[in-house]
Amino acid sequence: MKAKIAVVGDGDSVLCFAAAGAEPFDVTEETALATLKKLVTTHQIIFITEEYAKLCEAFVSKFDSAVYPAILPIPGKNGSTGMGLESLRAAGEKALGVDILFHKEES
Repeated sequence: MKAKIAVVGDGDSVLCFAAAGAEPFDVTEETALATLKKLVTTHQIIFITEEYAKLCEAFVSKFDSAVYPAILPIPGKNGSTGMGLESLRAAGEKALGVDILFHKEES
């Protein structure tokens, strides 16, 4: 079975993902959470721009330990806030028990 992939964010940020086979969902601050709530029942992978992930943070955090759907923050049209990378770092540390991305040797 092929995983259904969605990308949630502003139109400029999500439209290009349609060419890669993902379903783009152009949302606003008012519609982001409702759209996300529908998508978690139908899609296995959901990319969401960092701006909207921050707005929906309480809802998104409910899926942190779930296998599906995987909700992954990505940079939006204004660039990265660092939220996506921090999310990846935290997930890796939780899974492996060690921070492999930013581990610094103590001197």
